[in-house]
Amino acid sequence: MFRYSIVLLAFLILSCKDVTINDPPPDSGWYIQNSGVSANLKSVFFLDNLTGFAVGNNSTILKTTDGGINWQPRNSGLSGQNLYSVIFTGNNNGVAVGFNGTVIKTTDEGNTWNIANTPVNTLLTSVTFTDQTTLIAAGYQGVIIKSTDSGSNWFSVTTPTSLDLLGICRVPNSSELYVSAVGGNIYYSNDGGNFWFTIYSGITDNLYSIYFHDTFTGYSCGQNGRVIKTTNSGNNWITLNSGTNYVLSSVYFKNNQTGYVVGDYGTIIKSTNGGLTWTKIQTVTSNYLRKIFFYGLNYAWAVGENGTIIYSNTP
Repeated sequence: MFRYSIVLLAFLILSCKDVTINDPPPDSGWYIQNSGVSANLKSVFFLDNLTGFAVGNNSTILKTTDGGINWQPRNSGLSGQNLYSVIFTGNNNGVAVGFNGTVIKTTDEGNTWNIANTPVNTLLTSVTFTDQTTLIAAGYQGVIIKSTDSGSNWFSVTTPTSLDLLGICRVPNSSELYVSAVGGNIYYSNDGGNFWFTIYSGITDNLYSIYFHDTFTGYSCGQNGRVIKTTNSGNNWITLNSGTNYVLSSVYFKNNQTGYVVGDYGTIIKSTNGGLTWTKIQTVTSNYLRKIFFYGLNYAWAVGENGTIIYSNTP
């Protein structure tokens, strides 16, 4: 009996010796990356599968050149303002936006950043681009601002609302733009953000993110586990069964069938049939995930509260 116990103990020790806190749950495919910060991270963007950026509270900017194995802080030039969104229009030129109308710009692949002048002092929540030099940012109180010189100078655009705008996206290979907002409101521009029209989603939940895979097919997500879909350019929206009531903050479809949504309590849900059904993926964090980003079809990152960065190369 004693000999049997020793053999059993040795087996258990050998079985457990390779387990680390960064191992994903079975079949998860997601791994924790060490950001080196505790600030809440709100946005992430990658230029390729190696070079990427994350931004967040307390003027945090992080850069990686090895796919997120190591993240290094960069000086934003700010004094504590929270950053909400980051995007690059090329390998060198990028902008980040945030609190109190803040816009900062880089022209050297994110190594140094300079403050740009903007005509607003409200929170800017999201930014996108239509070409190499044209950027559009959306924010609270119905604010939309636009730059046509890669983010150096900005001007205000008239919008049909004073509601808080929460997410913005560009339809691929077009000048069409969509903005999601509080109260289930959605706004649309077909001319690169100069003129905007109201779209009715049929719901009243706040919509934190919006994504269009092509001219016709788009998705938005938000409060109370809400995910909605359109297949006719936003004219009509249907509610999808996400399988959760948690706040959902970011949606992305890597093709016309396979998409992901992330949100509170480390939630990641996946659909492989255009949103008809969703599967909850076991994740490696319980922190609120704010943004998901894909580079190509096989590399994905999500960022969130308390410096959380997670990564998958088999999503």
